[in-house]
Amino acid sequence: MRRRALLATLGVCPAVLSGCTVLESAPSFAVDADPRPEGIPVALDATLAFEGSDERPPVVDVSMTNDSESKQDVTNSGPSDALPFSGGYAAGPDGDRIGVVDSLSGLRYDGCWKGSRTTVGGNAAHAHRTLSPGETMEKALYLFNGPESSECWPAGEYYFAEGWGIGETPIEMDYSEEHGYGWGFTVTIS
Repeated sequence: MRRRALLATLGVCPAVLSGCTVLESAPSFAVDADPRPEGIPVALDATLAFEGSDERPPVVDVSMTNDSESKQDVTNSGPSDALPFSGGYAAGPDGDRIGVVDSLSGLRYDGCWKGSRTTVGGNAAHAHRTLSPGETMEKALYLFNGPESSECWPAGEYYFAEGWGIGETPIEMDYSEEHGYGWGFTVTIS
């Protein structure tokens, strides 16, 4: 019995071992958020909310909280619903890409969540929102494989980044040193 268990964990399943089955292991996902940029008047976070299943791809929750004592105007050059994070693609070490989107627009192919070339997109309008002190905005982002990925969930680190204009007064896409901030998170697949 111990020999069968050992061989199964090593991925060995000789025909002489009746009843032996080896299951392909599911990928493991981890999310690591960048530290808070110096001087930014809001707190940012990204966490893995769901590992994924046949019914739903993995989910990353992204949040932005105004922890200052004054209102903060936040602008982004993405689509009007882009805040706090608009989504996009990230390239891995072998050129494979994974993406994040805020709707289940990823398509299912051969047991693997994949998107089309047009899954990530949007209009050119600017996103804008005013956050009151203590207010949080959140968004669930769904992970998917890029259409040209060589395999389902290729192992590696994938970095997603975003930039915002943030300030106490309404600002028009001001990415100057005084109001411009960038932040991101890494998705690791192993």
